[in-house]
Amino acid sequence: MGRMKDVYMQIREEYGDQLPEDFSLAEYMLKKELEYEEIREIEQRLIESQKTSPDDAKDTSGSESSEKV
Repeated sequence: MGRMKDVYMQIREEYGDQLPEDFSLAEYMLKKELEYEEIREIEQRLIESQKTSPDDAKDTSGSESSEKV
């Protein structure tokens, strides 16, 4: 029941007292899931970019970079 209350509160926060005439809970939930998935993908890319191999620490001139990521 807690999950439904969270969804209800999110909808009220986003739309207030008046839902759009064509509002669909299924579409709303799909939109939210896609947003969460996009955030997960961005976080995963960030984690992967922070894992650098020794070759990645060299700049374009081939010397070691003094800046660490």
